Amino acid sequence: MHDHSPGNSSVNARIAISDQKLNRLFVSCHNKKMLVVDAGTGKIIDALPIGGFSDATIFDPGTNLAFSSNSDGTLDIIAASGPNRLNGFSR
Repeated sequence: MHDHSPGNSSVNARIAISDQKLNRLFVSCHNKKMLVVDAGTGKIIDALPIGGFSDATIFDPGTNLAFSSNSDGTLDIIAASGPNRLNGFSR
C-alpha cells in the first residue's frame, strides 16, 4: 500500500527554516508540493502546489518569503504573512 499523505515522495525533499517568530519549516517535495510544517509540533499547516523536482528551498526572514527553485524551470514563491497565512506564486 502506498502512503498518499501530502508530502509523500520516494525522493529527497529540500527544507528551509523560518525565523523564530513564524516557527515554520518549508519543505519542498519532489511530488510538486511545498509543505508548511509547525517546527514545534511537526503538524502540517498547509500543502501548497509547486513546480516539479525542487532543487533548493530557502526562506528570507526579511521579507517572509520562501522560495523553491525547480528542475522544470519554475520558481515558486510562498508569502508567509503570518504563521498560518500563506499565499503561493509561481514564475
